Amino acid sequence: MKIYDIPLKRLILRLKRKARKMLGRKDRIGRRGRHGTPLHIRITVIAYMVLAGLPLMKMEQSLRESPELRKLLGLKRPVSKTTLSRWRKNLGPLIRELIEYTYRLIAKLRGVSKSIAIIDTTGFKRSRASSHYEDRIGREKKMYAKVIAVYSPDVDAVFTVGVDYDAMHNVRMAEGILDRIADSGLFDRLVGDKGFDSSGS
Repeated sequence: MKIYDIPLKRLILRLKRKARKMLGRKDRIGRRGRHGTPLHIRITVIAYMVLAGLPLMKMEQSLRESPELRKLLGLKRPVSKTTLSRWRKNLGPLIRELIEYTYRLIAKLRGVSKSIAIIDTTGFKRSRASSHYEDRIGREKKMYAKVIAVYSPDVDAVFTVGVDYDAMHNVRMAEGILDRIADSGLFDRLVGDKGFDSSGS
């Protein structure tokens, strides 16, 4: 996702405040010990890492070298890449809500109340083995993941995402997120390519 005219600092501060307010007492979920990092701070750190496009090692270095960044994110001390990786993995169930909230915030800041929604899917190979090797060992179930995303060109941001590991037809994947699109009240049109034509699925 690209953000051209909205300062990242402003966006992160809004996300941090919103996350803390929404979580309330649940802010202690997953916290390790009395001095563990609150959930809203973990969410803020991962959101910054994703929006800034930083890999784990670069994020670790930035946190170690920049007290200003740690203050912005609410961290009392630097965080290792191992910890960042664990946070990112454990926050999986919250990622969709974070993406959708971020979209709403960007749309509001840009003054876009209604937009066209573009829906698309793409596949990723989950195994390091070559296709030839998988065929040779007789692996019937291929290690693939299919990701579906809804994007707005007016806001220049992704609204929501989904993933499936069974090569589900595009139409069936779309059914899983249509309600979120319709109930959001943010879109007046939905566009998809021929992959979303119904084929008896």
